[in-house]
Amino acid sequence: MACHGWHAVGCRYRETAGRARSSCPGFRWWPVSRTAKAGAATIAILPLGAHEQHGPHLPFETDAIIAEAVVERACGLRENLSLHCLAVETTGYSPEHMDFAGSKTLAFDEAIHRWVDIGLALKEQGISKLLIVNAHGGNSPLVSIVATELRVRANMLCAATSWTRFIAPGLVSSDEKAFGIHGGQIETSVMLATRPDLVDMSKARDFISQQAEFAGRFKHLRAYGPHAFGWKMADLNPDGVTGNAGLATAELGEKLLAMAAGGIAELLDDMAGFNPDWLDV
Repeated sequence: MACHGWHAVGCRYRETAGRARSSCPGFRWWPVSRTAKAGAATIAILPLGAHEQHGPHLPFETDAIIAEAVVERACGLRENLSLHCLAVETTGYSPEHMDFAGSKTLAFDEAIHRWVDIGLALKEQGISKLLIVNAHGGNSPLVSIVATELRVRANMLCAATSWTRFIAPGLVSSDEKAFGIHGGQIETSVMLATRPDLVDMSKARDFISQQAEFAGRFKHLRAYGPHAFGWKMADLNPDGVTGNAGLATAELGEKLLAMAAGGIAELLDDMAGFNPDWLDV
């Protein structure tokens, strides 16, 4: 993998005179030039995280850590591609979590403008393909706008996905997949596989979601899903967490990471094979 540009995923970054350098073994430093342009085949990857409360057992940086880990593994599976790996966005659109001290958020318009501007800067460097890998649900409606704006304003191919969309049925229970959307078995398992030093399993338990009650009471209405109302995290659970974190294991986390990384790698293959001339037919 040729990792060009501002940041090598998962590695410490610093600038020195006339060059940028990563401390991660296997990643090369590259010359910085006012005239250097990326190749037309280069795909940029932007991981999106958040900085928000994840209950008593996980750190605020959970989403950012997961986004970075998934992208790093996916890139490692595609060393044949030219990939421009951007630094993870550590703050996202998280107003639903602001009842919990320590959480941070961007305004929705601020987030959209920021991510569109990143795309436009890439275009100026000769990159016309961008994959946004999201690890926070609150960012999802915004990245659809970003992808459309970059298509309209810069004629870019911008695709957006969430790492959890690649989780195969049966790996976790259907209830956990549906209701354990924040700090539950899935996220806690991935954190045990990536940063176990930041997980306190003595405080992990089953955090029941009000979404389950809504599903039993109403035919269509839910906090999230096809027929959703606006909600805050405290509406789903007073501790701001949902899902059975007590069931989390590092082994499951490794399986989840491998599945997500494999799916994203395949998506990168799709993007590499996509001809922009197919648009505007």
